[in-house]
Amino acid sequence: MKNCQIVSAPGAEPISVADRLKLGGLPPNFTCLPGGIYQDDADEETGPSWLCSRFTVVARFRDSSGRGWGRILEVEDPDGMPQRISLLDKDLETRPGAVRGDLASLGLQMQSGPKSREALIRLIREWKPTRIMTSTDKIGWADESCAAFVQSDGHVLGMGDFHFNGPKLDNAKEENPLRGSVEDWRGSVASLCVGNPLLAVSVSLAFAGPLLEFLNEEGGGIHLRGASSCGKTTIQRVATSVWRNPSRVGSWRTTSNALEVTAKAANSTLLSLDEIAEISGRHLDEVTYMLANGVGKVRANAQGSAAQPAAWRVAILSTGEISVSDKLAEAGAKIMAGQNIRLIDLEADSSRFGAFDLLHGFASGAEFSDRLKRATAVNYGTAGPAFVEWLIRNRTEVRRVGGGILDGLVGQWRQALSIDDDAQVLRVARRLAVIALAGELAGRAGLTGWKTGEARDAAKVALDLWLDGRGVTLTNSGQAAKERTCTYILANEAGFAEPCSAGETKEPGIHGWKIGDLFLISSHAWHAIHGSEATQAARDLKMAGLLVPGEKDNLARKAPRWVDGRPRYYTVRAQIIGNRVPVDPVTSV
Repeated sequence: MKNCQIVSAPGAEPISVADRLKLGGLPPNFTCLPGGIYQDDADEETGPSWLCSRFTVVARFRDSSGRGWGRILEVEDPDGMPQRISLLDKDLETRPGAVRGDLASLGLQMQSGPKSREALIRLIREWKPTRIMTSTDKIGWADESCAAFVQSDGHVLGMGDFHFNGPKLDNAKEENPLRGSVEDWRGSVASLCVGNPLLAVSVSLAFAGPLLEFLNEEGGGIHLRGASSCGKTTIQRVATSVWRNPSRVGSWRTTSNALEVTAKAANSTLLSLDEIAEISGRHLDEVTYMLANGVGKVRANAQGSAAQPAAWRVAILSTGEISVSDKLAEAGAKIMAGQNIRLIDLEADSSRFGAFDLLHGFASGAEFSDRLKRATAVNYGTAGPAFVEWLIRNRTEVRRVGGGILDGLVGQWRQALSIDDDAQVLRVARRLAVIALAGELAGRAGLTGWKTGEARDAAKVALDLWLDGRGVTLTNSGQAAKERTCTYILANEAGFAEPCSAGETKEPGIHGWKIGDLFLISSHAWHAIHGSEATQAARDLKMAGLLVPGEKDNLARKAPRWVDGRPRYYTVRAQIIGNRVPVDPVTSV
C-alpha cells in the first residue's frame, strides 16, 4: 500500500469523518477498518492481515527544552471506551515489551508472533500526527507565563497545547473529583463565610494558591490553633472544598518525603494538613521550612549526579490544638523568629461561638458547623478551577495592579495597627495581604458572593489576632520581662497621661503616656522596672511583637510630634496586660 489510506472492508460500516480526521498520519502499509488496524502483507490474494484492535496516535509531545519526545495514544478498549496513554519514544526502542504490556492493560488486543509484535512498534513509531504538544510534569501553572494551568487529573485550563506527563494527585482517581456547581458552592458554602473572619480568611487562603506564582509571592500559610470541637476542622473542610473533596484533608502524621510528593501535587492550590500534634517537634521545623520555601531535597539520579529537586509554591492551611511554637518547644528546639511566619498562628477558639462569629440563623455553633459539613460534602472542586480560568482571562490586569494593591494594604494595616518596621511582622502582613487580594478577586469573579471588603477585613482581623498571639513565642527571659512590665503598668496605670481630644496635653504622666492601645514608658521608668536587663527586656518584647521599636536600631521610640522635645519612650502594646486586674502600686519610681 503506497499511500496512507482509510478503507472499509466489504460489508462493514463506514468509518466516520471524525475518525478519518483523527487518524491523520497513519503510516503506509497499515489500514484502519472498523474491526481494527490491518497490515498490508503484500499478498494480493489474502489482502491485509489483522494486527490489533483500533487505536490512534493523537499527538506527539516534547518538553519545553525540546527533549523527552513521546506520543499520546488513544486505545479503544473491548467495551468501546477510549483509554489514553502517553509513551516515550525511548521506550519504544529500549522497552518494546513493556510498551506492549502497557497497551494490553488498557484493553488493546494484539496479534501474537514476533513479526506482528515488531510491526506494532513500527506502526506506533512511524505514525506522524500533526499535533505537537509541550509536556510538563508540573501540576499548577504550566510555565512562567501563567497562561495554562494543569489540574490534578491532568486536564489543562487556559491557553497553549500542554500535556501533563507526571503522577496525578490521589483525588484524580476518585469517581467524583468534583461535585455540584460553582453556583451551588457559592450559595451553600461561601455565603456562610460572611461575618466569620476565620472562615473568610481560610477560604481566601485557598484562592491564594494560584496567586503565589502569578505575582511571584512566597509560599506559606495559616495554622488554626484551638480546642477540640471549636470549629477549626470545619473551617479546614470549607477551605479545602475550593479545590477538592474535603474528606481528603491530609495529615501532619507522615514523612518529609511523602509531604514533598503531596506538596508538589498541590502546587498552586491548597495544601491542607490536620492535627499538628501528630508530628514530632524535631521534624516539624524541617518540614515547615521545606513546605514554605517550596523546594524538596536534592537527590541523585540514575547516573549518580544531582537530580532536579521537586519544586512547588503552595498555600498551606494547618490545624491543631497546639501552636507551632509549643510543638517545637516540646523537642527542645530553639524558637527562631522566622519559624513563626511560615505558618501564621491564629487562635481559633476565641470568637463568640468557638471559631465562628455569626451563625446565620442556626441555633448553635455545632449546628452551624454541621450545616457546613453537609454542604461541603456535596459541593466541592469547582470554585478553584473557575478562579484559575478567571485569572487567565484577566492576567494582564491582575499582574499590572496586584503588587500595588498589596503594598497599599500593608501600608493601611501598618497605620491602623501601629505596625513597626520589624521585617518578620511585615512579611506576615504581606502574606495576609496576598490572601486578602485573592479573596477580593474571587468575589469580583462572582465565585463567593461576598461584598467588596469582606476578604480584606477578614485578613486584617487575622493580622490583629496574630499580633495578639505573638506572646506565646517568648523565651524564658522574655516571659519574665513581660510579667515585670505587665505588673508595673497595672500598678501604675493612673500615672500614664492621655492626650486630650485635640492631641495636646501640658505634661506627661509620671510614668509616661497612654495613647490608644499603646503605653509609652519613660526611660527612667523602664530601667527601674528591668534594672540591668532593660535592654534585653526590650529586645525580647520586640521579638514577641509586644514592643514597638523606633527607627533603625533604636529600641525606644520617639514620642508623637505634639509632645514637647519628642523624647524617646519604650512603647508597649496594651495587649501585654490582657485581662489582668490591677495590683498594688509600685513605688520604686
